[in-house]
Amino acid sequence: MKVAKAIFIVLLFFFALTFCLQNADEVTLRYYGLIENVTAPIFIVVLASVFLGIIIGLIGGGLTNIRLRIQLRRQTKEAEALRQELDAFKGEEGSEP
Repeated sequence: MKVAKAIFIVLLFFFALTFCLQNADEVTLRYYGLIENVTAPIFIVVLASVFLGIIIGLIGGGLTNIRLRIQLRRQTKEAEALRQELDAFKGEEGSEP
C-alpha cells in the first residue's frame, strides 16, 4: 500500500509540474472593483483556487468534527448517567423481599 501511495504522489507531482509548464500564459483577474487588472500565470490562479478549496474543506470538516465530538461527549455522559440510574434501580429492586 505504501508503494501505491508513493507512486500516486510521484504521478501527482509530475502532473502538477507539466500542468504548470504548459499553462504559463498570463491572465488578468478582475472582481467587481475589488481586484482590478492583476495579472498572473494561469497555473498560479488554478493552483491557488485548488488550495483555497482544500483549506475551506478542511475548516468545514474540522468544524463538523468538533461539533460531533461535543455531541458524542454529551451522549456518553448521558449514557453513563442512565447506566448508574439503572444499576441503582436494580440494587433497590434486589433488596426488597
